[in-house]
Amino acid sequence: MATPLTTRGEQRQDKAELMSRTLCNPDIELMVEALQQKFQMMAHGVYERHRHRLGQLTPEQESTIEALLQSTANKISYPVVQRMKRSYGTGKAENIQAWRDIFGLEDCSNP
Repeated sequence: MATPLTTRGEQRQDKAELMSRTLCNPDIELMVEALQQKFQMMAHGVYERHRHRLGQLTPEQESTIEALLQSTANKISYPVVQRMKRSYGTGKAENIQAWRDIFGLEDCSNP
């Protein structure tokens, strides 16, 4: 039986794989969702690395921290998403590829 930590780790890995595949797709809404997930995963990773410093937390406190992180990640990603949408709106393939390059997905031809 998997522990909750293992399960969350597996879920994050699944999301990371999905995000990588999605950012290779030129559909802007899928790219936006994947980008937001990337920001959220980064925030959650920082939380996991520093969680031990917080001591005992109730499930309610854990949920509050998760909600705070998600909200913060969304606030940070908003201007990036807006610029990405404007860039995508030009219809130029190099603009789409530039966003892939920025997030380390230069070679989208290999699934």
